[in-house]
Amino acid sequence: MSELQHIVYFNGAYIPEVEALIPAGARAVGYGEGVFDSLLIEDNFVFLIEKHLQRFNKACQILVQGSKELNLKTFIQILENLCDKNSWYNGNARIRIQAGVFNTAGYPLTEKRLFLLISMIPFQRESKSVRLTFSDFTKIPKGCFPGGMKWSQYLQNMLALKDAKSKGFDDAILLTSDEFVSETSISNIFWIKNNEILTPAESTGMLPGIMREVILELIQGLGIKVNIGEFSKTSLLQADAVFITNSVKRIAEVEHLDSINFEINHPIVVKLKDLLVNYILANRCRL
Repeated sequence: MSELQHIVYFNGAYIPEVEALIPAGARAVGYGEGVFDSLLIEDNFVFLIEKHLQRFNKACQILVQGSKELNLKTFIQILENLCDKNSWYNGNARIRIQAGVFNTAGYPLTEKRLFLLISMIPFQRESKSVRLTFSDFTKIPKGCFPGGMKWSQYLQNMLALKDAKSKGFDDAILLTSDEFVSETSISNIFWIKNNEILTPAESTGMLPGIMREVILELIQGLGIKVNIGEFSKTSLLQADAVFITNSVKRIAEVEHLDSINFEINHPIVVKLKDLLVNYILANRCRL
């Protein structure tokens, strides 16, 4: 089954993805007025689904105040139905939940309403280490968008990722205009120096990811010092070990950054991976 033949949920109906059409003049198309979130189904389980849904609903309220929220029970039922209709039980799939402003672009503004699209594609999470490079693109400063959500204006991130891959890297690190480390195009970043963990603060404009929040909680439980702040490229390049996190990769170790190599299987990273496995088992929902 090709990707466009997958069955998706679109505004209350289960239809082939190719039939899930958004008007060309919609504000989501014209201005990028939309939001998305993504999570995994692994062996019929989803991890921290409540947090993903809470973040998504909050963003929808910012787009259209008073819009109807998607509740957890309904969301789980939709995912179960999609698994059934796509014959993906006992498999792994990546879920993308997306909303955007349906009404026509232009002025004067009319009453806004949202479309809701939920799709899933087969996915196998890789555990390999990654190769990073610094992007030539500067991170959009904090305050340009309401923070903490995945807005549809991801062009900058996607261009940075595309450029990195064209050069043989897996991802790119974006810096602020003051040249502080912010995040990669798709992940939060952590590094270790002398058994201390460092990670960029929200002031750098990075997205405070759900997996980042989990990792910070696990680090606290280990009693390891963590320094959250604004750090230069030099601080990162002098690290002993580096790893990135998101809800799909979970924890991925960084093999090298441009020409700099880092330690793989650092004891702290290994411990965090072990703790994360147990955390996931305790905080997952069966479909």
